[in-house]
Amino acid sequence: SYTFTGVAADHTIHASFSLLPPPTYTVTFNVSDNQGAVQGASVTFYGETKATDVQGKAVFTGVLAGNRAYTVSKTGYNNATGNVNVDGDETVNVILTKKTYTITATAGAGGNINPAGSVQVEHGSNRLFNITPNTGYEIEDVKVDGVSIGAVSTYNFTNVTTNHTIHATFRLKSYTIVVSANPPAGGSVSGGGNYTHGDTVNLVATPSEGYEFVNWTENAVQVSANAAYSFTATANRTLVANFRLKTYTITATAGTGGSINPAGSVNVTHGSNQSFTITPDTGYDIEDVKVDGVSIGAVSSYTFNNVTASHTISVTFKLKTYSLTTNVIGQGTVTKNPDKATYTHGEVVQLTANPSAGWAFDTWSGDLSGSANPANLTMNGNKTVTADFVRVYTVTFNVSDNQGKV
Repeated sequence: SYTFTGVAADHTIHASFSLLPPPTYTVTFNVSDNQGAVQGASVTFYGETKATDVQGKAVFTGVLAGNRAYTVSKTGYNNATGNVNVDGDETVNVILTKKTYTITATAGAGGNINPAGSVQVEHGSNRLFNITPNTGYEIEDVKVDGVSIGAVSTYNFTNVTTNHTIHATFRLKSYTIVVSANPPAGGSVSGGGNYTHGDTVNLVATPSEGYEFVNWTENAVQVSANAAYSFTATANRTLVANFRLKTYTITATAGTGGSINPAGSVNVTHGSNQSFTITPDTGYDIEDVKVDGVSIGAVSSYTFNNVTASHTISVTFKLKTYSLTTNVIGQGTVTKNPDKATYTHGEVVQLTANPSAGWAFDTWSGDLSGSANPANLTMNGNKTVTADFVRVYTVTFNVSDNQGKV
């Protein structure tokens, strides 16, 4: 403003003007992903490109008002674009999403791949696939992006940066069935060879003259007692047809309380000897041994000599019996419950010490200890138990002074 004072003549006043510079603002970009701040992202805005710092920030100053476009990019992420209407200092929050790729996983007949189908994988991530054949199948080949990597059961895509494919193929397993005769002179065998999974294998064992078929074994374990043995091929197998000179059977059995060894149907070649051992369990005795139904007494072993026929041997056992002797020291008695002359193995007897008048029970000794009364004793052998009694006295005190009783 300007003031003319004491005006006494004409005057002129002229005002001239100039444009003021337009205002500028600061625009701050905060860039993050689902894990937090993203460092090193490129933010293109207002003619500049800046990288975000460790906090995911990129700051642009001197920005004129207006609607301004921006682009945020980073390797492995999808670009983020947008506009910000600048009419003051602004903060723009940008969330980046990682690029994803598709791994297409497929499997042929006879097995599976897991996971299967279109599998989404983030940029830079790893993805493991497991290949599993069905029963009777094996992995034939695995191809990654059309290139064979062999019959692997797992494959891991690492640092994925593009789409991929993985495909597994399977085939039926093939097996070899090996057969032989034991002894070789004992007979002939047929049916061995190569088979695929699920085929039926028919084996036949034919004994030579003077021999008889015993069984088919695998790893020395019987798998069939039939000369004609059929099964479904599910693995490589090596089977032996066992033959023997004509034999006799000794049937060996044992009752409860022990064992006979060998037991069951024991095959003995004509003219051979065969021994048997009889063993009672703990707490049992041999009661009797019968050969061909005839008792030979409570023997612990028996040998069949020069066997020319089939035989039987059977063994019975009985629980051991024990005696229980009770003694006393002092005056009193001991009662047994049950009160018997003998007891069987494992039987429990309750002993009660009964002191006479003027006596008291003190303790057990011998095969029983402690002072519990009554007490239990488990019979596992001949036992001797002593009840110790002690004398009980009555003490009377008479108290007086020089005048008489007090």
